[in-house]
Amino acid sequence: TPEVYRSFLPFGGLDRGGVSPGTGSWNNDGTLNVIAGVQTGPKPLINVFNVKDPVVPKLIDQLFAFNGALEGGVAIG
Repeated sequence: TPEVYRSFLPFGGLDRGGVSPGTGSWNNDGTLNVIAGVQTGPKPLINVFNVKDPVVPKLIDQLFAFNGALEGGVAIG
């Protein structure tokens, strides 16, 4: 529901610089996942969530875009 996603903190609420959200099938299995990137910060962190249970999204992958070589955030889009 929209209320759940407004309260969803993909980085545990520690990132105050904003989040770039997106959706897609991360594993190309047809399951829609929420993909979130840190917009600002020292590293381009991306978290991927399975949201079959929207009340408790499950972190299924975490990585640094560009192998973490770039400083700053990342835009999902």
